[in-house]
Amino acid sequence: MNKKGENIINFFPKNKRGQYYLIAAIIFIGIIFILISVVNESRKETNTRVYELSKEMKIESSKVMEYYAYTGNNQIENFTKKYSEYAGQEINIYFITGNRTLQKAYNCTGGNRKNITDLDFDSVGNILNMTIEEKIYSFNFEKGENFYFVITQKEGDEEYILRG
Repeated sequence: MNKKGENIINFFPKNKRGQYYLIAAIIFIGIIFILISVVNESRKETNTRVYELSKEMKIESSKVMEYYAYTGNNQIENFTKKYSEYAGQEINIYFITGNRTLQKAYNCTGGNRKNITDLDFDSVGNILNMTIEEKIYSFNFEKGENFYFVITQKEGDEEYILRG
């Protein structure tokens, strides 16, 4: 009661020690809950090699192209055959090579090479359009020799496609 005789509820009592303990207990319980709780995750593990092969192919193909530029000895066909043998039967690798006047494309799977003759080269824009597994890919041909690749792998109902 105050001086006028009214009942007043005091929300802020002078002795606040109990409130501090209550807030500290809530924070402590929250921290313990966060530390103990387990995060549920679902990860699908794939054993696809396409990503590794793409990284390796970029490195190795640049070395082969440098060798060709310095020596004039074209080892691209030998490289593509050996690399497709290394990749294995379950991986399809499409190689696109050449310059603005002559382009070659072929599919290598497990060392077996198949020439692709259905190429559409736009000499004005220097762009080669090619259909690979029912998808159209475009490759911009710069001056000099060019080397492109598309790696595909089917794993179950998923298809992985990388290009470089």
